[in-house]
Amino acid sequence: MQRWHDLVTGGSAIDPAQSDTAAALERLDTQVEGFRSSLVTASDRTYLWPDQTGADDATTAASAQRLLTMATAFATKGSRFTGDTLLATLIADALRWLHDQRYHPGMPETGNWWNWEIGTPSRVLDSVMLLGPAAPDALREDLVAAVAAWVPDPAKRKVNGVTETGANRTDKAWITVRRGLLAGDPAAIALGRDALSQVFPYVTSGDGFYRDGSFIQHTYIPYIGTYGGVLFAGLSSALAVLAGSPWDVTDQGRANVFDWISRSVEPMVFRGQMMAHVRGRAISRQSEDDHADARGLMMPLTGLAAAASPQQRAHIAAMLAEWVASDTYAPVLASLPAAQIANVRKLIDGVRRRGDLIGHVQFPANDRLVHSRPGYVFAVSARSSRIAAYESGNQENRTGWYTGEGVTYLYTGDGASYNDGYWPTVDMYRLAGTTTATRETYPRANHDGNWASYLGPDDWVGGAWLDRAGAYGMAFTAQRDPVSKQPIDLRGRKSWFAIDDVVVALGAGITATGVAAQTTIENRMVDASARFVVDGRRTTPERADLSRARWAHLDGTGGYILPRGLPGRWSATGLVSAGAEPVAAGDGLRGDRSNGSGGDTTADPRAGLEALAGARLRGIRERRTGRWSDIGAGSRTAPGDEVTREFITFWFDHGDRPSDARYAYYLLPGRSAARTASYAAELRAGKGVRIGDNTPSVQSVQGEGFTAANFWTAAETLKTVQAEQPCSFVMREHGGELEIAVSDPTQKQKELRFEVARRTLAVLHADPGVTVTALGPQLSFRVDVSQARGVPLRLRVRFAR
Repeated sequence: MQRWHDLVTGGSAIDPAQSDTAAALERLDTQVEGFRSSLVTASDRTYLWPDQTGADDATTAASAQRLLTMATAFATKGSRFTGDTLLATLIADALRWLHDQRYHPGMPETGNWWNWEIGTPSRVLDSVMLLGPAAPDALREDLVAAVAAWVPDPAKRKVNGVTETGANRTDKAWITVRRGLLAGDPAAIALGRDALSQVFPYVTSGDGFYRDGSFIQHTYIPYIGTYGGVLFAGLSSALAVLAGSPWDVTDQGRANVFDWISRSVEPMVFRGQMMAHVRGRAISRQSEDDHADARGLMMPLTGLAAAASPQQRAHIAAMLAEWVASDTYAPVLASLPAAQIANVRKLIDGVRRRGDLIGHVQFPANDRLVHSRPGYVFAVSARSSRIAAYESGNQENRTGWYTGEGVTYLYTGDGASYNDGYWPTVDMYRLAGTTTATRETYPRANHDGNWASYLGPDDWVGGAWLDRAGAYGMAFTAQRDPVSKQPIDLRGRKSWFAIDDVVVALGAGITATGVAAQTTIENRMVDASARFVVDGRRTTPERADLSRARWAHLDGTGGYILPRGLPGRWSATGLVSAGAEPVAAGDGLRGDRSNGSGGDTTADPRAGLEALAGARLRGIRERRTGRWSDIGAGSRTAPGDEVTREFITFWFDHGDRPSDARYAYYLLPGRSAARTASYAAELRAGKGVRIGDNTPSVQSVQGEGFTAANFWTAAETLKTVQAEQPCSFVMREHGGELEIAVSDPTQKQKELRFEVARRTLAVLHADPGVTVTALGPQLSFRVDVSQARGVPLRLRVRFAR
């Protein structure tokens, strides 16, 4: 019981003299004073607070939360309410009323099951524990009986018998453990502990953790940012409280938990900010931003660190030290509760912070990409036949239609990006990276999806990657609006190639018969002082002649290069860059198949990449006003509901009913205007990362020692790689070695076969499933991908330079 108490209050580790802790205690006390002074105490009361008069399940859970806050102050060292017997009596009396009037066995479970089976029981159990002897025995027994009635089995949902998984299961397991502790019931404690065993194993479908680092909740939604935090909270609490007891969690699968921290959590947090593309419908919550969700993981992670090996503990400590030190937008210790401040400080004081992560990782089981570099993170949110476009329910995320449509996120460390009123004000028809129908030709309904799964028909979503670089692609077919049910046949193929500090975005095959289409390059929330520069001149998007633009730069974001007029030749597959490495005589692929569609390379009067872009470029700088209540469950009368923010947006206009429309652009995160201009000049000189093909058959780039391609069909690219099946391919040439990574983004094929036009001498490494069939003038190999689940397999060979 003492461990449980210290987990909630911080116990003796609280230092009220420490400035952050003192401020946290003052925030707590101010809140409790408000709750205490407004609590209705009349014997004939019909509610507990005048602003919470409903008799519904949500009001009951909200009232229970206020009582828990008051009980926390009563039991926390340094609060001015510590040991306040009058406060304890008020809490106990209110809990008795809550039980008798709102939460007792035999009541119908109406409304949201979560309030009955997780929200209210968790809060009343903690409150009774914190009151200790100040809670009458009869009250404790009655509330424990109520919780037992609503959560008789942590593995099952009482209202409908659904098997609980993921975060819901760990929540209910921890509730059952606490119920057993309060009742002195060993069987209940064991029941809660044993329910955790289902969470530990890796899964291959549905809810849970995947070996590639993905975490799914609600069957089809990437959710490490919110439900993942809830799962860690319940899990770490149970592990910490039961450690060393007769009910210690000894399941060998618990070792997986520490892999989840490094593989699933760590890549998704940048400078104290949880990335939006794993937060699901939480992006529509006014009171819960990216930083709050990252902070929500801190308490469970500090708890897990206590149960970790020295090496694991050091890793967690360095990671949390980085979050605390780098989050200057929402300073962590200035907003945590006192108990969490004590636990975090105990772990990180004197620890050297980790620094920004560096690396490229993809998550095939949840259709996400994260490319981490010093000073920024570039991320992509996609959807497929396996992962839903978005989730909407409980009146939340009602306009999230395109948040899985290839949205690109660029986190640059300012902390405000995708926070501070971004989601209610951004144009949801023009999210960066997406190709969508225009608002005018295909309006979408502001609609509660009621947990519908918006899966698409496209299997080809994913990519291949090496440590510093990756290719990622998404075949897309537009979603039909679930309300209007208006037909739409917009479709296309999109790729992103991230190589060190350069990102190349390509689109091809963009076709529709009934709508106008657009591809958004950027839609950035900016402050009034942010400068937008085009070809060296400060301007605004609507005033600039973007049809002639070669490059642009946006303060605080980086540079953009629009590859118009770059040297090259146009072929049936697209433009082959003039600066591509020459292929030595005899080193070409057999039959000299020069392009992905089998056509001839011919001169085209459209010079350079103008044809590749194939769209009008438009832009606007505007102030936009929106309401949180228009996208989520908030009230229109809530303070701060209406917000106004300024945006700079620029996009390719593909026009009405496009046919095989294409686009291309470069993103240079964090680069200055001067460095953007310099890189544009390098590209004109045939240097840097150059675009190869951009067609419905293959999209590719080459440069800086890398060749990367997404093959949508069997094709050849750059006179370098021939793929016999749809796949993703990345190759690095360095120090006389070729390192190759290939994957099956469809996750449905059995074998991939390749030919690479390089003189190879020896195999240095081949992952299981990779078989080299020929060395010499041309490398040939095949890859068994039947069990790979979209994860790339690697081959390393020595070649003759």
